Amino acid sequence: MNESFLHYLWLHQHFYSERLFTTGGEIVEVLHPGTYNLHAGPDFFSARLRIGATSWAGNVEIHVRSSDWNRHRHREDPLYTNCILHVVWEHDTEVCGVDGIVLPTLEVKDKFDEKLSSNYQVLLQGEHILACRQFLPAVHPVVRSLVLDRMMVERLEHRSTLMIRLLESTTWHWEEAFFHALARNFGFHVNADAFERLARAVPYASLLRLRDRLLSLEAILFGQAGFLSADMEDDYAAQLRAEYLFQQRRLRLKPLANPGWKFLRMRPANFPTVRIAQLAMVLHASFPVFQQCTMAERLEDVVSIFRVGVSPYWRSHLRPDVTTVMNDHVIGEASIHLLIINTVIPFLFLRGRKTGDDSLCEKAIQWLGVLPPEDNAVLRSWTKAGWIPRTASESQALLQLHDNYCAPKKCINCTIGNQFILSPHDSNSFI
Repeated sequence: MNESFLHYLWLHQHFYSERLFTTGGEIVEVLHPGTYNLHAGPDFFSARLRIGATSWAGNVEIHVRSSDWNRHRHREDPLYTNCILHVVWEHDTEVCGVDGIVLPTLEVKDKFDEKLSSNYQVLLQGEHILACRQFLPAVHPVVRSLVLDRMMVERLEHRSTLMIRLLESTTWHWEEAFFHALARNFGFHVNADAFERLARAVPYASLLRLRDRLLSLEAILFGQAGFLSADMEDDYAAQLRAEYLFQQRRLRLKPLANPGWKFLRMRPANFPTVRIAQLAMVLHASFPVFQQCTMAERLEDVVSIFRVGVSPYWRSHLRPDVTTVMNDHVIGEASIHLLIINTVIPFLFLRGRKTGDDSLCEKAIQWLGVLPPEDNAVLRSWTKAGWIPRTASESQALLQLHDNYCAPKKCINCTIGNQFILSPHDSNSFI
């Protein structure tokens, strides 16, 4: 038994109501279970109960054992002052509230259908991350659509939270925060951390002033990234280094120490040097980028912002002073879609929320519904289970479901998992 399952039982009131008595023998009638609290303090706020002949309004705390109240030192915590009921799986000791009065306790281990616990254990003990995968084909299309819509919005809100942290770190400078996020996503997972460090190591205002000078943009980015050494011999590499040394003195730049760039087992098109050259070209062609994305009316207008190649030098070089043949120097469509999904759309959605401009939120959601779905191992596992994403909106929703419900086994917080616990073999329950 764990507290999460007890939270589920209390939230949905899957109890035999005629058996609800406190350990002191008083009848408990639940008028409203309260609001589930995911933060510090009691598990449920503002519950309404009738205990014996008295009506109560307050908070409910839930534990596996009564003694957990003392172990967690809740009696000393003012957040628990207004607790009106202690719900436990097993009552092993009397406890007192913050006011020193014995807290009414409801023991629930024999007050619900044991099949619920058995079904929950099936999900928890399943070896596959998608614990209810065999049940997924039975989900009615309408329910599936509702679940995916909710997960898609939740995904956008989750991403927005991450973007807020970037905005806070840049004193709510939208373009600079967007640049940091964009640079990180130019790392495409493998070099994401290094790209974000690079973005933070270059002065955004200076890049903006130099946006018409591609040589200067490349020099600052490649120099700060640590790719411009003193022993380079070809003319353009030497120009880059000379420009970087000039800008380094003028702007007091400090190159990254141990940036950790990764090249191993990567296609040349994904080399960090190629991505840096592409990022420089995007900045050169469309700075300030977020403003251009916000003003775009069509998705194709945003795609065109990122459909860039590299300057002539990088079409024949994978690194400074190292000649090679580069056939795919233009950012690929799949990569552009990922940049839009992971950077542009979350920022548009957040901007709309913060400014009250619903058109930006609608645009973000609309573009997600038009873009093709991503392709990765997680989404392929959903496809094998019969849930095939048709758009980026659905693939983002499935990623949210996987990352925040399936992988951490939070099945009781999921509509699908909830239904499985109630009736795993009733395929008509979703109809």
